[in-house]
Order: sequence, then structure tokens, then C-alpha cells
Amino acid sequence: MSTDEPFFDPLPPPPPPSEEETSQQVHNVPWSPPLNVVPVTVMADLDIVNRPDVVIRLDRARVHDRGVELQLDVWLHPDALPRIDGPYGMRSEPRFGILLADGTKLGSRVDSEPGDVDESRPLLQCSLGGGMDVRAHQSWWLRPVPHGAATAVLRWDDLDIPETRVDLATDAWRAVAAQARELWPLPDFDPEVGMGWFAYAPMTQAAYSPGRDLATGRAGEDSPPAPVAPDDGQP
Repeated sequence: MSTDEPFFDPLPPPPPPSEEETSQQVHNVPWSPPLNVVPVTVMADLDIVNRPDVVIRLDRARVHDRGVELQLDVWLHPDALPRIDGPYGMRSEPRFGILLADGTKLGSRVDSEPGDVDESRPLLQCSLGGGMDVRAHQSWWLRPVPHGAATAVLRWDDLDIPETRVDLATDAWRAVAAQARELWPLPDFDPEVGMGWFAYAPMTQAAYSPGRDLATGRAGEDSPPAPVAPDDGQP
């Protein structure tokens, strides 16, 4: 085959645009990584839990100038699945939080309520997550880049994983934060204008599971997905 020949077959022509289609303004929201920035990747390779039935790792940190996206990976032995399985997938998941040097606990609460996003407070929010069978992952947005030391804290009661802590490489994050590249200007979310809280409701402790009772952490057949406001940084 000649290298001058196209590799891909031609795509079929796209359907004509619908009259109902409208342009949508894209914003950066404070509970997710910026959409217009190329971060700097700092490998973590930290085992938080390493047991025959479950491995949980912090794989990498994607550092922005105003925060850090942490990648949490989970592997489960098939024999462990019945302990966390529910009718709509995993009924439970690891609780994950960050302890800052000044004692601020991010991710420790389960009773957060909708409210205004306070840019002056640190924030930890699950921005992405998913899983299939014995493999799952979460991406956590930590804002801002910690000014001092920070510790990751994890616990998973259904798998008898006690509160476990690992120190994070915050010095390395601060060293590269200014190297994150903004590709093009993009407006930040304006709480005065708003875009509908439920349309942008972030997730806390709900990356794998659908509806759950916040009091018990359990998913139920009749429970709709419950959006939870960002952690306010208070213990």
C-alpha cells in the first residue's frame, strides 16, 4: 500500500443541521478542571491500598495553574464484587479526601447542601468517574494547588479498608503549575448569571453509583441520582 493513499475511508455526509440546534456558550466552572488549558502531568504511582482483593492507586496529577486533577484507579478481585454490588452497579465506593497542612478537611462530609460556590475556599470535587466489572476510576479536582503539604485520605467500609493516608508531592505540583498552557480565552462561570444548578451539579462520593441515600450511602431502586454541592472545606 502506498503511503500516499489515504488511510481512512471517506465519511458519509453529515445530516443537515436541525432548526432546533442552537449554539451553546462554554464556560469554565470552578468545580471542574479548566476546559481550555493543557496541564502538566506529574506521575504519582502511589499505592494507597495494595491487597490481594483490592488495589487502589493514585496514578498521576494533572497540574493546572489554579488546581490539580488527581487520577484514582481501582482494581477489584471478582470475589470482592458481591460485597459492593447493587441492582444498578456498585452500591458503594471508596471515600476519598484531602487533608491540608492547616487542618482543612476536603471530602470529609456527606451532608453537603446546594449553595454558592465560594472561590475563596479550597475545593475537592469528583469531576469524572466510571467503571466496569472489576475496574473503576475517578478524577478529583483539587483547587487551588496546595500552598503547603497535603495528605490523601481513603476509607472503604464495605471492603474493610480502614482510614488510610499517603502524603502527596505538592512541592512538585507547585514547581510546574505555571507551565500549564492556556490555549484560548474562555469565560469563567458567573454565579450572578447562572446556568441552572442542576445542569452543572458536581458530584461528591457518587462517581460509580446512581441514586443513593446520603444518610446511608446506599443506592436504592427508587432513588434518583442525588446531586451534591461542592464541599465547603469545613470539617
